[in-house]
Amino acid sequence: KDIPHDKVLGALQCPNCTRCNPGEFSNGRTGFLCLECSTPCEERRRLTKVACDGTNNVDCGQCKEGYFERLPGDVSCMPCTNELDRAECVGKIIYQSSTAPPININSETTLVESHGKEDQENGSANSTSHSNGSQLIVVILCILTMVLVIAIALVLIKCIPKFCNISDWIAQNLGSDSTVNSNGSSGSLLKNNLANDLEMDAVTPAGREPGYPELDPEITQRMKTAVVNRDGSLLRTIATKIDQDPEPAFLLLDISRGAIFQEKESLKGRYISEYYLAILQKWVERNYQQATQFVLYMAFWNAQMFTVCDIILCDTQSNC
Repeated sequence: KDIPHDKVLGALQCPNCTRCNPGEFSNGRTGFLCLECSTPCEERRRLTKVACDGTNNVDCGQCKEGYFERLPGDVSCMPCTNELDRAECVGKIIYQSSTAPPININSETTLVESHGKEDQENGSANSTSHSNGSQLIVVILCILTMVLVIAIALVLIKCIPKFCNISDWIAQNLGSDSTVNSNGSSGSLLKNNLANDLEMDAVTPAGREPGYPELDPEITQRMKTAVVNRDGSLLRTIATKIDQDPEPAFLLLDISRGAIFQEKESLKGRYISEYYLAILQKWVERNYQQATQFVLYMAFWNAQMFTVCDIILCDTQSNC
C-alpha cells in the first residue's frame, strides 16, 4: 500500500522489507539492496562453505577432490590429468590425456571437460581484453603528455618576451644596485617589487615610457623618511581621489593579485573607496617602516596616476 508522505518531513513510516528473488542476497553490507549471488561453488569445482540463502553471498572453500588451483587466488579449479606433476593431484587423476576415454569419477567427467574448455576460452578472452586495455592506456598517456608539452611551450613563448622587457626596463630606469641603494632602502624595495611582477602591462601603462620623476632633493629625502600612517588622512584622501583602476599601482607595491581579489570579495557591495583604503592599509601593516611616502609615490607615478602623486606631494609639503 502507499506510504503516508509529508511535504516537509517526507515519508511518515518505513516500508516493509520483502525477500530477494532466488539467486540474490541482501544484508547490511549491500545497504539492504538485493544483489545477484556469485557463481555457485559447484561450477567452480570448489567445496561450498556458505550457500546463497537470501541473506549471504556464496562463499567457496578449497578445491574439490581431483581439482587444483592453477594460480593462488583463481576463482575456478582445474581438473587433474595424468600429465600434471602436482602434489594435490597424486592418486586423484580424473582425466587421462591419452586416447583412452575419461575416467568417470562421481559422474562428473563430462562436466569437468566442458568446464576445462570454458576456463581456457575465458582465460584467452581475458588476456586479450587486458592487452587491449593496456594499449589504450598507453595511447591516452601519450596524448596527455603531448598536450602538456604544447601548453608549456605556449606559456614560455608568451612569458619569456615579457620577462626580458621587464629586465631591460629595470636596467634603464632604476640603474644598478649601487644607484638604488644610494637613494635609500625605499628605492631598493620598489625595484624588487617591479622585478617580481612579470605582468608588463601592469608595470608599464600603454602609451607612456616610465621614468624617474624630477623631484626636489629635499622633498625626495623627506618622502623617503616619512612613514605612511595606517589610520592617517593621506590614505583616506588617496582612496577617495583614485579616478582609474589602481591595480597596476597595487602590483608595484608588491600586493599580490590574490590579496587584491580577496579584499575586493570581502567588501563586495560597499563603496569602492573602502576597498582601496583596505588594500593600502594592509600594505602599510605588512611593510611597517618600509611603507614610506616615496615608495607610495613611485608606485602611482609608474602607474600614471598623477592625481594621487600630487596628493602625496601636497601631504609631504604640508601645503594642502
